[in-house]
Amino acid sequence: MIVISAAMAQHEIEIGSAKSLASLHTPWHEHALPYLLLAPAVLVLLLLTIYPLIYAVKISLQTPAGAWTLANFARLLEDRFFGVALLQTLIYTAAALSAEFVLGLSLALLLDTQIRARNLFRALLLMPMMLPPVVVAVIWRLLYNPNFGAINGTLTSWGIDTTKLNTIPALIIVYTGFNLPFVVLTQTDASITLPVGIAGRVTQYEIKWGAMSAAGVVAMIPILVVAMAVQRYLVRGLSLAAVKG
Repeated sequence: MIVISAAMAQHEIEIGSAKSLASLHTPWHEHALPYLLLAPAVLVLLLLTIYPLIYAVKISLQTPAGAWTLANFARLLEDRFFGVALLQTLIYTAAALSAEFVLGLSLALLLDTQIRARNLFRALLLMPMMLPPVVVAVIWRLLYNPNFGAINGTLTSWGIDTTKLNTIPALIIVYTGFNLPFVVLTQTDASITLPVGIAGRVTQYEIKWGAMSAAGVVAMIPILVVAMAVQRYLVRGLSLAAVKG
């Protein structure tokens, strides 16, 4: 048994040595080919993501004249408008993620049980994401067709007039009532979010590039911290899901 194990170990060593020698004799262009194929994608990634990020950090640390300074970040600490926007964004994000997690987990646990038509419900949940917007628009246009649409036909059979003279005012009232709370609430400083706060650096007479870049850098820090903190667990979860599937 020991002799067999030693022979197998020697055989593996010989195979590894042969591979090493083969790699040494492989032409350089075969080694460089994978990197050459990846180079265009890496270059585009650098131009579209890394360079704007570095440029934004650079502008946030400079005055309009080009001098290095931390005044842009100091002004952010004194700006109540940006502070409220940052706080509201954190609140909205935490509330939205919590609601999505609770609802998503509840539906997932429900669909994981042995209920009837479980696969049908799963397909229905994914269907809106799979359909192109153009197809959805055509479906709704057919439903609301004034001549043979299912919705208008049903309303007419119920004795509801679907002419434009009555429909347009109703749509105006519904649209106004639906958007009125949103318009009222988002026009106050107490409910603004970071995108609105950053866009507020664009004034009528100038664009405060330094302040805008500083605000963007501050807004990215929590996202980067969370992404780096959960990256290991995210990769681990995806790997386990792939093995399980």
